[in-house]
Amino acid sequence: TMFLALNYLSAKSTSTLSMAWNTNATLTSILLITLMSLGGLPPLTGFLPKWVIIQELISNHNILVS
Repeated sequence: TMFLALNYLSAKSTSTLSMAWNTNATLTSILLITLMSLGGLPPLTGFLPKWVIIQELISNHNILVS
């Protein structure tokens, strides 16, 4: 989905992506939410797996790894 949106917007760099807001605000908003999800920001779907991994590492006393 993210790559299709970038292809549709013809965004080759972050500066052209910032200009895409003027042409298609809905698609740019969806792309922003998708990128935040990949970064693992709460409450998006990428956050829960990272949270579970950190909780398991802490419960197994691997605090330096977490």
